[in-house]
Amino acid sequence: MLTLIRNSERLMNMIKEKTSKYLSTDLRQVKLTESIVKDLIIECGLPISLVDQDGFNSFMATVDPMYSLLTRRQITRDKLPKLHDRMTMKLKALCNNAEYVSVTLDKKLVRLITDNASNNLKAFNHILLPCFESYFENDEYDNEEYDLTQDENDDCEEISDDNSDDKFQLVPLDENIIQCVSENLELLCLPCFAYTLQLVVNDGIKHASNANAALAKVAKIAKFSHSSILFAEELENLKKTIPRATKCRWNSQFLTVVAVSDIPLKTLNDVLIKLDKKELCITEKNKEVLDELLALLYLFNEATVLTQADQTVTISMVGPILLNLLSDLELERKKSERVYLMCDALISSLKTRFGGFYKHFSIETDNCKVKINTNANTSCLYGDPIFLMSAVVDGRFKFQWINDCTLLSDVTKTNIISTIKQCLIEASIKLNSQNKFDNADVEIITEEARSDDSNIPTSDKEKKKNIFPTLASVSFKKAKVDNATPKSFLDELDGFLKEDNMTHNFIFKNASSYQSLYHLARKIMCAPATSALIERVFSQSGLLMRPHRSKFSQVNICILTSLKCNKTLL
Repeated sequence: MLTLIRNSERLMNMIKEKTSKYLSTDLRQVKLTESIVKDLIIECGLPISLVDQDGFNSFMATVDPMYSLLTRRQITRDKLPKLHDRMTMKLKALCNNAEYVSVTLDKKLVRLITDNASNNLKAFNHILLPCFESYFENDEYDNEEYDLTQDENDDCEEISDDNSDDKFQLVPLDENIIQCVSENLELLCLPCFAYTLQLVVNDGIKHASNANAALAKVAKIAKFSHSSILFAEELENLKKTIPRATKCRWNSQFLTVVAVSDIPLKTLNDVLIKLDKKELCITEKNKEVLDELLALLYLFNEATVLTQADQTVTISMVGPILLNLLSDLELERKKSERVYLMCDALISSLKTRFGGFYKHFSIETDNCKVKINTNANTSCLYGDPIFLMSAVVDGRFKFQWINDCTLLSDVTKTNIISTIKQCLIEASIKLNSQNKFDNADVEIITEEARSDDSNIPTSDKEKKKNIFPTLASVSFKKAKVDNATPKSFLDELDGFLKEDNMTHNFIFKNASSYQSLYHLARKIMCAPATSALIERVFSQSGLLMRPHRSKFSQVNICILTSLKCNKTLL
């Protein structure tokens, strides 16, 4: 009798447990499922097999015992494809409403921004500051440390039955796109500005042998700070930190040198002596060399950071940056005593790699003191007038960047300003003949949504030089807008140049007063200065393609990458 009662209780418990789960349409079930897929799988990049693990099942039972658990098959064949379809529809709607874009969509192509490297390590593996090789010794992951047998078949149920080793295939271009490119007489392909700039830095550091002794000490000090608890505690007491450098970003190494250089010389040496590292002490001569080297590279770092922003216009920065870099290097060359060869190399590399741009300003590019060997010369590509026109229609620069340049004579300034005005007029006429104006709204990026300048040393922002000195000393004024529509494009341009407002989106905020200039600005300012935006997409794929996901299907990689990068549309 007792046994029968117990069996009945067990049966009732099983029935109760079976019937106490949420239905698939219950709000709580839907919310938890969305959170698992969006927050854990997409945002955090956790493996899809997470839902099959006992630990996760136990966790969800604690969170909500009534939740009906998902399976991998449900996620990969139902949840992710539906999310991807929904996101794609929203993305297509945004692109259809855009007047111009900087990617190949239908007949809206403006410019292609490219570099010639397959990945960050391939592009920048050899761009290391002198003597920083020792810093990266034993710093890479050993592939043997990964247990490839663990979860080897993660997500592998979605692999195509045709061939698990299939490769990504090239998709034929649409005929409309090919026709658009062939009919467009404008120069479509532009190199990645940040990549070209880093090649210039690489050319320069090859001639920085005078700084080897100082940089070798800095590299060892930085590595010591990351391996010694005692040294780290001493730095913490001084309220100092030394950031970790990476191989694929030269400016991360630059920031490491800046951090070491910012520590008072006597204080740093006292700490090193205290920790029995007297051989790493920085001498006065070392400090002078480091200061000169940092002065040469400071604006390169600032330019690299600013032009890789994704929430503000960047193509308009290229022209002012190139003029200011050359002006600054010519000035530093007169003061440099220890790393002047590096300065000569940087100047020569700028003129060689950006020669097409400098020729607009009658700057001699053939009198280089250092010969720069380039397999793929990008000089002519930087002769594209988009670098001139975009800066002028940007309220931050207008023609001020030309008028302030100390390298140019008054005659040259007058001639180039006249040339740019003519380019703008011709571009506007061509645009008006191809398109009818409409009143489509555009998203306005506010001044608060500026590029992240976290890689610009905070301690140096006030005391160091600035890539845009005019902007650093000017406060924005509220513009007085004339609501009357200008009669001609030249009238609009003259009225715009007289405005006191110095914000990059001034034209977009005052489209009704500058209609022709507004439509031209929408076209030429949509192109980015660098390929950093798409490289961030590749980075997201790299985070997903971990070693234990060796059989992760390409379909799931593409879907998850797309959802991760467009999560705001979910």
